[in-house]
Amino acid sequence: MFALLGIKTFPDFCGVAGLFVSVIGLIAVWKQAKQAKDAARAASDAARETRNDLNKFDAISTLSDIINTIEEVKTLQRDGVWDLTPTKYAHLKQSLITVRALAPGLSAQQKKDLLGTIQTCAGIEDEIETAIATETVPNDVPRFNRVLGKHALDVQSIVLHIRNQIGK
Repeated sequence: MFALLGIKTFPDFCGVAGLFVSVIGLIAVWKQAKQAKDAARAASDAARETRNDLNKFDAISTLSDIINTIEEVKTLQRDGVWDLTPTKYAHLKQSLITVRALAPGLSAQQKKDLLGTIQTCAGIEDEIETAIATETVPNDVPRFNRVLGKHALDVQSIVLHIRNQIGK
């Protein structure tokens, strides 16, 4: 066999053995590099999933705050505390815009529902601002509260949808 490989002396044998060891070493290094690349990819995927879940938790927190603010606005309107409601509506619109833009995994219908809530808040805020400016009382408080109640239910269904997505 040594004659087949052209090995006649010990240094020739060492050269062939060194080549063989080098090839084995190169294969081992390649396998380890592949494993390291796979581990880095898995870590990156896990970090991305964690970031998505944190964004979902943030969205749930913001949506829960929106629901509480809607209930607070309904109470303020029922009690006729008009000076505080425009600020509450501005806060609602800002929060809804943020959630609509940043919440992961919202369907087109859910984004449409959030947009409808934003538009409703803007319309009611405008009616209240006009009433405050003319020193009158807005006309249809029960309608305001009925519409806001419907939007609160829409927001609650979005909360449940996002909550079901956590960890997936």
